[in-house]
Amino acid sequence: MEKTICFTGHRPNKMAGYKHENYCSFLNSLEEHLQKYLDAGFTKFITGGAQGADQLAFWAVHRLKLHNPSIPIQNIAYIPFNGLDSRWSETGAFSKDDYRKMLKCADEIVICCPDISPNSNFSDICKALYKRNVMMIDASSQVIAICKEIEVQQNKIEKGGTEHAVNYTLSKQKPLDMFGYKVINGHLVH
Repeated sequence: MEKTICFTGHRPNKMAGYKHENYCSFLNSLEEHLQKYLDAGFTKFITGGAQGADQLAFWAVHRLKLHNPSIPIQNIAYIPFNGLDSRWSETGAFSKDDYRKMLKCADEIVICCPDISPNSNFSDICKALYKRNVMMIDASSQVIAICKEIEVQQNKIEKGGTEHAVNYTLSKQKPLDMFGYKVINGHLVH
């Protein structure tokens, strides 16, 4: 757990939608931000596999890894259940194709609830998502929440999975870094 970071954050509908080009500037900013943690000795990064902030964080870590080949960076995906991508588009941003590429690049994949499937009832799927958050946070010494700039300013996260993860982080007295974003002309920026 020492020197391990996990991420939480919003889905594309609360960010800049489903176009890769809307996230280029943000990925650069996030990678620069993560470089500071790498310089401080953090080498293990855990993401949750979901569309939006999870996948953006994964790719920022992947880029960090490519730019620092001499450092043994681990990019780990905690997937709530097999078939997470079953209802996603085949191609495009945050698609099944992106998801498969992410899993192929991951250094390790942890399936948090192997008994859950896309055909499970909604309540069980939600429980699997929350369990994934808890497992990631428990395995980390630092949490980065990718959230709206207004949420950072007001220190209040919109209701949902990100709010649950932030509240759990605080209840465990773990350091929380709220990395804010805003949407300008359809593009996500920090």
